Amino acid sequence: DAGVTTPFKTASRLVASLAQGQVGCLEDGTYTENVTFTKGGSGANPITLAAAPGAHPVLRGVLTIPDTTDNIAIAGLTMQGPVPVVPPAGMTAPAKSPAVLVRGDHVALRGNDISNPDAACVVLGQSNFGIAKVTVIDGNRIHGCTTGIVGRLAESALIANNFIFD
Repeated sequence: DAGVTTPFKTASRLVASLAQGQVGCLEDGTYTENVTFTKGGSGANPITLAAAPGAHPVLRGVLTIPDTTDNIAIAGLTMQGPVPVVPPAGMTAPAKSPAVLVRGDHVALRGNDISNPDAACVVLGQSNFGIAKVTVIDGNRIHGCTTGIVGRLAESALIANNFIFD
């Protein structure tokens, strides 16, 4: 079974391999990539991306949960947002993306360490991309961002027990 005896080398590949009710565990290391969930779980069987027991993985990139992808859980990760783009001389750098974009429904962020210098850490929903419904953001450390959590287009969000600081 690919991914069990031979771990995937990227977080994106791991996420793409998961089905309803499965948990994908990231081992120690820094994963410098954008990760987008292309499928979701079901009510009682979410797809979960988590740190492997005892591991401390770091995701350097944008984690996106699109409007078409529901029932996702993210737990125990360090998410540092995308690597800044250095523009050519005389050019202005493009706006930096948030570390986490939640546009799907029934998404839970639990026990993560989320930072993103010069941009927002977590953005819920967006008019062109969908409403984030029934989002749970619980027990996270959210820091070093211009804005911790932005609710652009969200319904029924529970934001509790987080430590949000500069």
